[in-house]
Amino acid sequence: MYMRPVLFFIVSASILLLISLMGIEDELLFALSLFNAEIAALSLLMFKDEPFSIHKLVNIFVLLFFVFANIAQHVSNSIASSISMELTTGDYRRFQLVTLVILILYNFLYYVFRSKVPLNNKHHLRREISPNNLVVISTISIMIILWHFREEPIFLFFRGLEDTTRSSEESLAVSLLFDKVIRVFPFACYLLSIIYKVSFYKRVYLFILFLIALFPTSLSRNAVAMFWLPVMVLSFPFLRKPYYFVFSFFLIILFVFPFFDNFRYFNGTINIDFSLDYLNSPNYDTSQNFMIAMKDELVTNGRQLLGVLLFWVPRTIWPTKPVGSGSLLADQHFAFNNISMPFFGEGYVNFGFIGVLLFVIILAFFSSRIDFRYWSSQLVINDAFVPYYLVIIGSVIFIMRGDLLSSSAYTVGVLFSIFVVLLFSQKRRKREFTDT
Repeated sequence: MYMRPVLFFIVSASILLLISLMGIEDELLFALSLFNAEIAALSLLMFKDEPFSIHKLVNIFVLLFFVFANIAQHVSNSIASSISMELTTGDYRRFQLVTLVILILYNFLYYVFRSKVPLNNKHHLRREISPNNLVVISTISIMIILWHFREEPIFLFFRGLEDTTRSSEESLAVSLLFDKVIRVFPFACYLLSIIYKVSFYKRVYLFILFLIALFPTSLSRNAVAMFWLPVMVLSFPFLRKPYYFVFSFFLIILFVFPFFDNFRYFNGTINIDFSLDYLNSPNYDTSQNFMIAMKDELVTNGRQLLGVLLFWVPRTIWPTKPVGSGSLLADQHFAFNNISMPFFGEGYVNFGFIGVLLFVIILAFFSSRIDFRYWSSQLVINDAFVPYYLVIIGSVIFIMRGDLLSSSAYTVGVLFSIFVVLLFSQKRRKREFTDT
């Protein structure tokens, strides 16, 4: 117990030192950014018995994207967004004030909702799966994948080459079915093989197929986290120790993700340059896009949210279907439109500042319920909720960074793949009585 105050002191002092070294000249901006960084960092020390959670990842996101990156961009007077707009010190103050409200409200409500989760005794449905079915599903999927890349198999391993040199005549629907479902099946099979403790040799076989289907350098950074983070959590027990996951995740975002930038537009060379200047890159445009949306007073009265909820409706049927909120903002400025819009920014774009508060409340409610559901089910090791939760954990930063339309569609597609594999690999059900 005596370690908790020591950790609080070390983290608080470290945050104070880091914020001081960033060179913020405006006193109010310094105070706001310091408060925000302290709240987010200290929140990571809560729930020690839950080394990873949606709650922790939300605070990591705010700390890195809304505080450190935002202040680094202010100090260097850089524009990470593709939208060229002058952002004043007053704009940064307002953004940090909004961030302060978000952090206080989210963390407070999260604790309130967690304390009110009813404890009840339920019969948990525990699935038993057929390892052979996993092998069959994964094998059929990899055959389709290899056929798809039959002419240029190198595209399986280098994302940038496919983005810049490969043309495709297939329809958008077929492309989405392939990328978001079929290509995901080997991942789902391998993930379930770990959870359900399939024999070693079958796990090795399934891992090889998973590696071929979703090789890290062939994926976007968001997809790398979505598919490989759940595997890491299950494969490396030390990540389930207190604080190890948080520390490791910071290293992944600050060092591993910049490395994967080499493969976004791969030209045969690899540049290894780990620098905090990376915080000024378009990869951290999130806070500035939110700031620009507020400065433009871009409010759609729920239209963007309708597009998210009905993402599955084809544009051929709904020609006026909303585009992503980042694209909407960029199009109004005639700028490059493949930009982000953070989750809380989506709240503003939909309903103004009331929308920001509404999105905070929704996030606090559902993240508290989902985190509790997972950690309360750990006595049932192969609880069917586990793979879904781990995929959500891998998707949190993607969803928080945005935009919500693309991140929701991709995440739902992966969760659907998990459901399909569970459905076709299930042997029988057992009812097991547990206290939760």
